[in-house]
Amino acid sequence: MPSTPDSSPGRLTVELARGGLEAWLTCRRVEGATPPTMDDVLEALERAEVAVDDNVLKKVQEFLAQAGAKDRLPERFLMAEGRAPREAGEGRIEWHPAIVEVHREWLGEAPAAPPVTTSILPVEAGARLGTITAGTPGAEGVDVRGRVLAPSQLSGDIAFDDSVRRDDTDPSQIVAGVAGRAVLEGRRLSVRAVHTVPADVGVDSDQVNVGIDAHVAGTIHDGMSVRSAESISIGRTVEAARVEAGGDVFVCGGIVQRGKGVVRAGRDVAAKFCRDAELHSGRDIRVANELTNCRIRCMGRLLIPQGTIIGGQVYAREAIEAATVGSDANVPTELMIGVLPEVLDRVERLQKERELKRALIDRVRQSVGPLLANQRRLTPSQKERATEMMFQADAAEAELGAMDAECQRLLQAAAPTGTPQVTVKRMLHPHAALSQGRRRAVVTRPLRGPLRIEQRQIRGVAEFVCINLVTRSVTVLPSTQTTPSASGSPTESLLVGAAASHG
Repeated sequence: MPSTPDSSPGRLTVELARGGLEAWLTCRRVEGATPPTMDDVLEALERAEVAVDDNVLKKVQEFLAQAGAKDRLPERFLMAEGRAPREAGEGRIEWHPAIVEVHREWLGEAPAAPPVTTSILPVEAGARLGTITAGTPGAEGVDVRGRVLAPSQLSGDIAFDDSVRRDDTDPSQIVAGVAGRAVLEGRRLSVRAVHTVPADVGVDSDQVNVGIDAHVAGTIHDGMSVRSAESISIGRTVEAARVEAGGDVFVCGGIVQRGKGVVRAGRDVAAKFCRDAELHSGRDIRVANELTNCRIRCMGRLLIPQGTIIGGQVYAREAIEAATVGSDANVPTELMIGVLPEVLDRVERLQKERELKRALIDRVRQSVGPLLANQRRLTPSQKERATEMMFQADAAEAELGAMDAECQRLLQAAAPTGTPQVTVKRMLHPHAALSQGRRRAVVTRPLRGPLRIEQRQIRGVAEFVCINLVTRSVTVLPSTQTTPSASGSPTESLLVGAAASHG
């Protein structure tokens, strides 16, 4: 806490606490000294820049009254209090039942499903979107020095533009001003234009490539392509097709690609089920029922809380959650969390290159330095060559710093935000394997859930531990250290592509 000593009697100190919302006067007892005066206290407050108003003057008088009594000199006295800012209470939207029902049908029941932030399906102009409840306004505060303290936001109301309007008969109801997809981003609600394909995308239709949201009412068939700079919703199924969205991809049915198509989303992917599919997401992937023999690259969380992961190669940087992993047939199922192995490979290559360059620089300096120290023995050409080699060594020295910075940048960009973990609610079957970094564990016996697996340091080694979420017992899973070549073998082709697209 900042403090200001009282220099005249040497006894009074004003300390500011709680971010400047409190000013405490402390008084050091001195044998034989007279009690502090009004001027002493005001001088200490002035040095601490505490604003003196009527309330503070009352506090000063209370302090002096106590200080004047025998043996009642307060050692610490609250002299001034500020007023904390009041944060705005957030307004909220209660979506229309029709929008909530579509959300439930496409993304599942709460709490497994994410909160409603979009209508998913396009709405017509004039369609009711829901009811808005206003937020409570925020208010500024003030500290003991009289400085204004602003809240993070003064208004928590949901804002909307001309694409949304209030209902003429009931202002609490909001309706779509135009046709499109209703989207709540932060505290702002809008209706965005949507390119709609009323049937399937197949051999008898054109490929889709638009800069706005897209909605396909039917199925995207084999060999077709649907691209959008925003989000894409598909009313039925995605077959062996290419689907790419800058935002989200919502699939009401399943994704069944027979190992030939790909789905890429800059944000989230959601589907009922996925079979023999390849999915890439910049954030989360949510699957309602099953994920079978799929290749997954997810930079957020893979969430299948009521479903099963069987076979395939699955990577999720933050977390994997499923009811069951593997099957009674012990199908090999590869799970991977944490930093992408390709990032580790690149960092290790840079570090080895740095070591070689460091050794070369040292050899040059050790061999050429003594020659330049005694230049009279060198011919002009030898002197020129030695000078050039030292210049190259200096340039290479600067490159070492750049290589260190690049390694740091790669690891920071690829690092998860928390502790990567795998959560299994019912059963983790044998032949499921889990990798993180350079450690890999293979499950050898059935493990009944609910359980969570994460890495912990045990005797200086990163080991996988399995935590039973009922009994809280902890079991160390046997694991092995892998090499760059070995760690890439089961998931190499998937993760090479993932690293390339992420970079």
